[in-house]
Amino acid sequence: MRSAALCLLAIVAPACNWVLGLDPTQLVDAGPPGDGPLPVARLTWMVALTDAQGMPVALPDFRPIAPAPTIMAGRVDGPLAPLEYRDDGTFEVPYAFGASKYRFAYQLPNDLPREMQWTPTEGRPAHAVVPVSGRLERASIPGPNATFSLTPLGSPPAQHRAPRVVTTGIWTESQPVFPVPAGATFNYNFNSSIQLSGPPGAPESAKRDLVVLIDFGNNGTCRSSEGSAAFRVDLVDGLSIPTMSETWAFAGRGATGSGDGAENYVRAAGIIGSTQTSVVTTRTRIGPTPSTTMPAFTERVASLGLRAPVILPLIDCTGANLSTLPAFGEPISLQPFDMLAIHQLTVSRTVSGGPTLEGGLSAVAPVADAGPFVLEFAAAIPTPPFMLGDREISTTDQLQLPAGTGPVVLSFGVELGRQANYYDVVLHRVAGTSTIAERVYTVAEPTVTIDRTVFTTATEYVFEIRAYQGAPEAAVGDFTRYLPTQSSAVAWTHTFRAP
Repeated sequence: MRSAALCLLAIVAPACNWVLGLDPTQLVDAGPPGDGPLPVARLTWMVALTDAQGMPVALPDFRPIAPAPTIMAGRVDGPLAPLEYRDDGTFEVPYAFGASKYRFAYQLPNDLPREMQWTPTEGRPAHAVVPVSGRLERASIPGPNATFSLTPLGSPPAQHRAPRVVTTGIWTESQPVFPVPAGATFNYNFNSSIQLSGPPGAPESAKRDLVVLIDFGNNGTCRSSEGSAAFRVDLVDGLSIPTMSETWAFAGRGATGSGDGAENYVRAAGIIGSTQTSVVTTRTRIGPTPSTTMPAFTERVASLGLRAPVILPLIDCTGANLSTLPAFGEPISLQPFDMLAIHQLTVSRTVSGGPTLEGGLSAVAPVADAGPFVLEFAAAIPTPPFMLGDREISTTDQLQLPAGTGPVVLSFGVELGRQANYYDVVLHRVAGTSTIAERVYTVAEPTVTIDRTVFTTATEYVFEIRAYQGAPEAAVGDFTRYLPTQSSAVAWTHTFRAP
């Protein structure tokens, strides 16, 4: 009951474009000079897989990235130079860094440049990862008309209310269809699906991938599943008839949670400087996940303000009370996969004439068959003063960044009494009412050294700072271990202009 998403590197690592979001990554290295070989670090995929029967594999797999990425390294205040990425996913770390802070940078095709700034830890080789849910080798979608034609056995509804199609193995979710076609058969063009992690690909019957048709209804402020049937389908460029059909069923289950107490609403409101908890909106999702041992905040989901794990949502609520969530249907074929809950407390600030910047708190927790799930909003909120060089960008937008040629340092505070395992600092370019992510920095401490060459003259920028808790080895550069319970806190600076 596990699997994953996409992410990072010896540097940090949001996900690639085809992953719909950004992710984290990390590294480390060590060792004093000597007559032996140079210290070795690793950068690999972290893959959540299914087995030959289509069931979840217990632990993620770590595989070298191919084609080999370009890796650059240097001191934080100096230039970058290329390193050789070897076929086994390792690369040698120069002794010249000693015990001083250095930076690693890399970029995958169609992804953002990523940079990690770290201090070597003796005896702990770094291992940065790029998480992906689902296998790396994917069948291509056979054509523009590749359409599931799904007719459940048994007693399906004569008219579906709000059907959606999800798949395992490569992990996709369909878009809503309106108006809903009449009858028990539901046809859906797979090309319109959202690829939740990794590159585009098609489900394969031979790999025992599941194609699950789920009907949804509204229950108060929640959208919840009301019945489902699983299929196996060999896609063709046309109507694709399943090779296996399951009887329509409603396997009802309940879930309740705790941990979103009033103090967390106060914390979330304070991110935008408010004392009114009415500015906080909430969103709750529960569903099967490829894995509970992967980085949780890797995917950009269009309908969510903050990043989220890969799940197939069976219940999706706005402003719901976690102790009184409605019952929902759990597809029988998906029961071998772990169930995961995510709860977000979101706040936003709109720049005058510019974009709306969404921050807040997020927590994930596994959902057991019995007993409530417990959320821990443990990650420390990044706090003012946000200092970019000698310029504070905490309260006023469009301040001018002082001119200069050398690196400039961004520093920020950390919420009193709380901690973060590491931070992602994302540089966004402001484009009208939108922001465009340009570079991601991963750091263990609340300070980032930035090469001024990343800025374009007379352009407006803003930093998004994400703090993460639930990666206990990140402080020593090991990003291969994540706890089932994780949390994140997101804050934004004010905007500034490059001279």
